[in-house]
Amino acid sequence: MLKRPPPIEIHPGQMSGIWKATRFYKNKQDRSFILNGYTFQFKFPATVTASFPGGTYDGNWQFRVPGDKTVLSLNFVLTVPLNELNKDWNLIDSSASAIHLYFPGGTLVGSDSLLFEK
Repeated sequence: MLKRPPPIEIHPGQMSGIWKATRFYKNKQDRSFILNGYTFQFKFPATVTASFPGGTYDGNWQFRVPGDKTVLSLNFVLTVPLNELNKDWNLIDSSASAIHLYFPGGTLVGSDSLLFEK
């Protein structure tokens, strides 16, 4: 029987600093352009601020480990285009300078992905 790897660990302090969404795919289509110019600052314990030259938007974030995966939940209430990020994203990989996520649902399974980089 194959053994699943343990969930990827991430620590709240790892989220500190300013991040950019450098890659965003929805239904296997590159939608990165809608996040151009935005920066994201994740604040402990659960708020995220998205800033762009015209203003800022606040949202919520949370890491949790349901079973054998690590999930990042993002929520920007009724804020276009940030509401496209309102999902429970599975963590693929993380480092001090990158967080790679994917959404297993959607129209095309495994077709949504998001990459934050410092």
